[in-house]
Amino acid sequence: MTRAGLNKKKRMGLLTRGILALVVPGAVLSFGMGAQARELPHGTGSGATLRTRTFAVLGIGAWEGDFSIDDQGRSGLAALSTFVKQERRRLQSEGGGLFFVSGSSLTGVSAPEAIHARLIYPRFNLFHHLRFDAIAASADEARALTAFTDDRDFERHPFVSLNYRAAQNARPKAARYIIERRGEYSVLITAITNGPEPDFASDPLELLQREFERQAGANLRILLLEGDGPGDAQHPEDEPADHGPARFRGNRFLEILGESGHGLAPIGDPVVLGETAFESASLIYVSNAASNVFGRLPTGPYVCTIAGRSVCLVYFHFREHQLLGVEQRFVELNGNGEASTWITPDPILLGAFDS
Repeated sequence: MTRAGLNKKKRMGLLTRGILALVVPGAVLSFGMGAQARELPHGTGSGATLRTRTFAVLGIGAWEGDFSIDDQGRSGLAALSTFVKQERRRLQSEGGGLFFVSGSSLTGVSAPEAIHARLIYPRFNLFHHLRFDAIAASADEARALTAFTDDRDFERHPFVSLNYRAAQNARPKAARYIIERRGEYSVLITAITNGPEPDFASDPLELLQREFERQAGANLRILLLEGDGPGDAQHPEDEPADHGPARFRGNRFLEILGESGHGLAPIGDPVVLGETAFESASLIYVSNAASNVFGRLPTGPYVCTIAGRSVCLVYFHFREHQLLGVEQRFVELNGNGEASTWITPDPILLGAFDS
């Protein structure tokens, strides 16, 4: 391995320890998730209760502009919109909330006018209608964002890219990270964009470690990464591929964590992990993955890899800012696996993406 590769691997080791330090094991709980869902007496004699609050993170993968619903009403952004709204209302009524994120390449196009056409419509603005909390800009999308200076349609846009310089040199631009709040709870959402290293703003891994340390008070940290795709050849980010310059790849991030003895352990779907409490929590979404897998790095972040237009939904159950447990499932919108829970497509979006 080259000296540059060794130095980068050393930095990854430091980042690994930094991320793992964010999820510190706490007291072991002797009750399951059913008991956690109930309000428990505070013990002060005043009748006060400790309330469990549930915050969901709903992540989608690389939809690449394929928003249409099929002839049987399955999948599609119109069905997803209804599901997101229903889940958001339900959680808010219980004192929690929902964070809606897109992992990579939402539009699937690179020209500014094409991106505008996929996001802004005569009847609705996709940003505002779906209320995305964060969208991880692909390299092409990040580059195209610089064309939307003074474009009112792109005000309050939720694109994030911690490392991609092209996304940060004009307005509107991608934010390096976003802090979202739900009452007294807060979440940090950021992304590392895949792309050629010369386009990076400094070392993305050092940037990530610094921002995680600066935002140590956040209750939840979400990192959006882009995978290599089901058929793409994988190259270490410190070695150039045969067809181009050295590139940063999200898959390599997880590979190095595995090399350091913290490999991703697949967990069944659905899963409940309610036996250990943590002082903080981290979640890594890897979109454009070969398959849907949910797991957890030992004593570290939860990881959800998302293939195609899949939807990964993760519930975090908190009480008094302490994480009690996690539940996860992959949502099949109006698919065979959820035939009894038909989702009526959003009438505003229905048919808007068929042309």
